[in-house]
Amino acid sequence: MDLPLIAWIGIFIISLTVLIKSADYFTTYSEKIGLILGISPFIVGATIVSIGTSLPELITSLISVAKDEPEIVSGNAIGSNITNIFLVIGVGAFVAKNTLYNKNLDKNLDIPMLACITALLLLMLRDGNLCTIEAIIMITAYLAYTAYLIHDHKAEKEIAKAVKQDVGKRKMRWYIPIIIIISGFFIYVGAEWTVTSIIQVSTKLNIGTAIIAGTVVALGTSLPELVVAIQAARRQQAGMVLGNVFGSNIFNSTIVLGVPALFTNIPVPDPVFSVGLLFMAVATGVLLYSSLSKHISLFEGGLYILFYIYFIIEFITF
Repeated sequence: MDLPLIAWIGIFIISLTVLIKSADYFTTYSEKIGLILGISPFIVGATIVSIGTSLPELITSLISVAKDEPEIVSGNAIGSNITNIFLVIGVGAFVAKNTLYNKNLDKNLDIPMLACITALLLLMLRDGNLCTIEAIIMITAYLAYTAYLIHDHKAEKEIAKAVKQDVGKRKMRWYIPIIIIISGFFIYVGAEWTVTSIIQVSTKLNIGTAIIAGTVVALGTSLPELVVAIQAARRQQAGMVLGNVFGSNIFNSTIVLGVPALFTNIPVPDPVFSVGLLFMAVATGVLLYSSLSKHISLFEGGLYILFYIYFIIEFITF
């Protein structure tokens, strides 16, 4: 389909919007079904919600592999992790105005888990690609992380009992499964055209697809996390702001990169290898420090955003 550049940019914006909005509907109504069935709210959050907010990254990566454009995968995942930390948390600190503070941040956010998974990923990508065996290890790490979350939150058993007692008050509406099916279809359509437009725009501008994936697509697919952060920051819920980013980054590092690598080796293009991995390591280190100090001030939020701007400049000018 030979369309002018401006048309492909428009298709990209529309398809990315459809992808994100469809994922939002899919997550919202899947969560409703989980609660109606009496599943613990925590388990629903740790599985359905955390996966749902990262569906745009995952489906985009799978479509990229199907279209023989695997370099989009690493650009999208690494770029999203950097965006989640520097931009999402930075904006969250600005919205909170004074400081994001929670005395239990260092206890509730599984800091060692994020650090270990990030370090493991960096080690695996040191040769410039992610192979099938490494993908299996990363997926296993995510399953272990999920099992740990469910096992570690024993207090949720009491909540689960309360939820089951309330099941009789909830009813399965006929339209809920239909909305899930329709939104799932549009997630696929949105991802399909997002990847197609990325390829076309990069070709016409003569720039690498990984550059667009690591910047524009990463920003777009991080919008769900950004919306959650803004809403939580307004209520001074620092744990939710940071917890959302922790969960999303772990999912990106393990599943978004791991599942596509089951089908083919995932290469790490030069901009991602030389700039993206370095900034992801720095971003994770900065996030861990902020979590240990139990607060992120307005000034620190500004520095986060400056880091993000610097990353974009370095990435696109590499």
